[in-house]
Amino acid sequence: MEYAIQAWSPWLQKDIILLQRIYHRATKLVIGLQNKPYEDRIASLNLFDFYYRRIRGDLILTYNILKTPNHPLEDLFVRRRTRTGRRHNFSLAVPHSRVNCRRNFFAVRVCFIWNSLPPNVVHSPKCPLVAALNAQMTQRSLTEALSRPDGTRNLKKPNESEFITNP
Repeated sequence: MEYAIQAWSPWLQKDIILLQRIYHRATKLVIGLQNKPYEDRIASLNLFDFYYRRIRGDLILTYNILKTPNHPLEDLFVRRRTRTGRRHNFSLAVPHSRVNCRRNFFAVRVCFIWNSLPPNVVHSPKCPLVAALNAQMTQRSLTEALSRPDGTRNLKKPNESEFITNP
């Protein structure tokens, strides 16, 4: 389930719900956690929710692309030249398109989240990046990062009531 998750990101609601159901069932395979609620299972396994786990994987891959010299995918992103002191110097320009489905591409969907990260996360060395992302990866901080004033380029988290798990 983790293989090539950054390359293919489902945008249809039925595909997202299907992957979420698989994730729910996979956490039930651990001995001793079968009868616990989903939130308790992921807390005891030190995992994030499926939605935030996908975002975390996207951010780690983006970090590796931007920080690795001569990376084969470095042309995927265009760096924005900003001179403001509040942003980090690795801001990414969002490619524009007339087609609405383009916002689901990796290079577009990760730009808004990457640009909203604080500079201490973006400029951290490679090993502490995961720890810095874990500290930044809370429900409140990601909800604030994903909410846009115009609401057009907003990643939508599926409603938890839509997930029906079989006991």
